[in-house]
Amino acid sequence: MKNSLRVWLALIAGSLGACDYAHLYHVLTVENGSGSGEYPLGRQILIEAAPADTGAAFFAWEGDTAFLEAVRAPQTLLTMPMQDVTVRATYRNLPRYSLEVVHGTGDGTYLAGTRVRITAVASGNDETFVHWKGDTLHLERRDTAVTYVLIPEASVRVEAEFVEIPKISFSREVRPIILLRCSTSNCHGQDREPFLLTYEQIRDNASAIRNSIINGQMPAGGLPLPASERELILKWIAEGTLNN
Repeated sequence: MKNSLRVWLALIAGSLGACDYAHLYHVLTVENGSGSGEYPLGRQILIEAAPADTGAAFFAWEGDTAFLEAVRAPQTLLTMPMQDVTVRATYRNLPRYSLEVVHGTGDGTYLAGTRVRITAVASGNDETFVHWKGDTLHLERRDTAVTYVLIPEASVRVEAEFVEIPKISFSREVRPIILLRCSTSNCHGQDREPFLLTYEQIRDNASAIRNSIINGQMPAGGLPLPASERELILKWIAEGTLNN
């Protein structure tokens, strides 16, 4: 069909005499694109749609499309007929897809191919992040609290999973340290107050113990507590001096 049109146009051009030369030129108007100008009969002109706005894409040419090679291509050829021609590029908004982040940030609707940062958010200080679950195929990593989702041509739902951080055990962790480091005869044993032998005695003096650890005064006259033991006692106090 296209080749027949070109042959027909060429025959018409050949049948016109030199005196009709001016009639061979007609105006091409390309709206939302490039290629506008004045061209002779039978000339093939490359026309191109202007770039689409963000969130949109080229859809099709409208107008005098009978002279185009491809109506749905943003770049195509137009064969100039014996008349003025107007074509315009049209666009359509691209679909957006939802991202749902349970126990985290990053919810919204996005274009396919968008890289979205998501962050897991715990409901309290006694929880620690484990992994993401759900549509994890689209995650860069599922084992980090901060990661990225590459939005597909579909909705995505991911959920951050947490586990409760175990509390410091007084009987298994705190009391053995106090008995070894502090509850001696020359420190806080039976001959020197405050006594630090029972849970109640240690609990009632928790504030003083905390200050002494922070100021480096505990244990008195002995080697400083190792950092791991200091942090463990301070954390037990911060958790409420539980008798567990």
